Amino acid sequence: MLLSARLPIPPSPLQRGSAGILFLLSATVLGCPSTNADGVRILAVEVVGDTNNAEFDLEVQGRGFGLTNLVYDVSAGTGTSSTAELTARISQQNGGNARIFKKSAITVQSPQLLKVAIRLNEPLVQGIYRLELIEGMTTLAEETAAFEVTGDGKRPDGGVDAGPPVDTGVGSPDGGLDGGPGDTGPIDTGIDDAGPPDSGEPDSGLGPFVGNYAYRRSVELTSTVEIPAGATLVVPLLHGTWIAESKAETDGRDIRVYQGGTPLDFQWADANALGTDTLAAVVRVARAIPVGGTAGDALAVYYGDPAATNVPGDGVFAFIERFEAPVSPINQGNDGAWFKADNWVHCNAQNGVNQVLANGDNHSYCALDRSGGLARSTLATPRQTQMSNAPGANLIYEMSIWMAGQTPDGLEDLTYFSYGDNNETFQDTVDVPLANWQGLLPDGQLTFRDSDNQNRLVQGWRFTPAAIQWWQRSIARFVPSIDQPSLHFRHVSTDNSSNNGAALIDDWWVRLAVEPKPVLVLGPEEVMP
Repeated sequence: MLLSARLPIPPSPLQRGSAGILFLLSATVLGCPSTNADGVRILAVEVVGDTNNAEFDLEVQGRGFGLTNLVYDVSAGTGTSSTAELTARISQQNGGNARIFKKSAITVQSPQLLKVAIRLNEPLVQGIYRLELIEGMTTLAEETAAFEVTGDGKRPDGGVDAGPPVDTGVGSPDGGLDGGPGDTGPIDTGIDDAGPPDSGEPDSGLGPFVGNYAYRRSVELTSTVEIPAGATLVVPLLHGTWIAESKAETDGRDIRVYQGGTPLDFQWADANALGTDTLAAVVRVARAIPVGGTAGDALAVYYGDPAATNVPGDGVFAFIERFEAPVSPINQGNDGAWFKADNWVHCNAQNGVNQVLANGDNHSYCALDRSGGLARSTLATPRQTQMSNAPGANLIYEMSIWMAGQTPDGLEDLTYFSYGDNNETFQDTVDVPLANWQGLLPDGQLTFRDSDNQNRLVQGWRFTPAAIQWWQRSIARFVPSIDQPSLHFRHVSTDNSSNNGAALIDDWWVRLAVEPKPVLVLGPEEVMP
């Protein structure tokens, strides 16, 4: 039964002229809280040192630094990032000359002050540089004009002979008598560079362009382990910038990631990000990538061919469910089927749309609190044959789920994720530790009596009580302890009334990822000759 068939309420301002059907008692969907869970801001950047040198520091003033994946000691006035998930990236305003600085270069002194140590082998080239603070795939904060480099910063010698000094032959006159020691100074054996200064970027080493693409960028990959063939990577794409510069199509059909000369299977990490610089492609690696890469087999992003018809596909995922139709088949105890409690319904909402949709326009699943007393409601997948408890060296699974909801009861209700060896046993499922999550964190706890009549403590999500908290992404990285697990979302309500609280899920996928997580940034843009 559809959610919209159960809860008729007066229409909200967003639904005038429609049937006025919502899945929550509250009809207020305007003025919802921000979906930015971190609240990280850069307010000012101060340079300590000289940007024309290879080494200087950036003092970043702002707020919310302690809300990211950081550890700091305010009383001591010091701290460092706790994992490599937080990185700093500097690049010219056109996106070129990008450099990544990992956790060892970042120091957090307080939630309002962060320092980035810029340590390079050679000075940066001239230009105005932006600074980005990045966690995982997400840019948390950005300053587009953080600092300026005014020197030439050229890698070659700029046309100036940097060899030993030339012997001018000028010395004290000796009256024609060679009575002193000979000149023992070095002789200049170098050749003067008569050409123009080299102000371009070094050759990317990618070789000839493929196809009819007008542009490409190398994918600069930093990984401490070999990346096995068949693993997936998330490649960032500056789609909004490319569209603004008339270099790419708005629907993304002219974008493709290549490994050497091989186009890689791909899918958008979030199709709602098309047209923005937060777009990313999940690509499946065709051949193993050793530490340091392989000459002639590097990764590159190609774009700018209006005739291209690249089509993304869900085959890059180990599991994918978009909830465009009701889940099926449903058969409790069948390894190849779903289990769905009555309180889980196919409902009129969709990831990326921050309002309730028309009656019957169903694109997600919702768990409803609509019964008195203790309610435990599970939505469980078939056993996942592409997920293993031993995926291989340097491999892990990354799960992404978009969530929304409303929790009027506060501490009485919770939604949590776990996995088990079938779709019908709920009390023996395995929870994923809080430290394995990113994005929208499962930061609530609830103790309840499970189906085996034993108390159970779980970690999960609660949402805002007075209005719908719209779509936010939650990501977990884990290796299941159970081979071919069934994946469970469970909504628990421990109160004695029905208040129509709800938890919504959409665009649920799992990919085979690399551990430790590699860092990927785009190199300078190259134009087809």
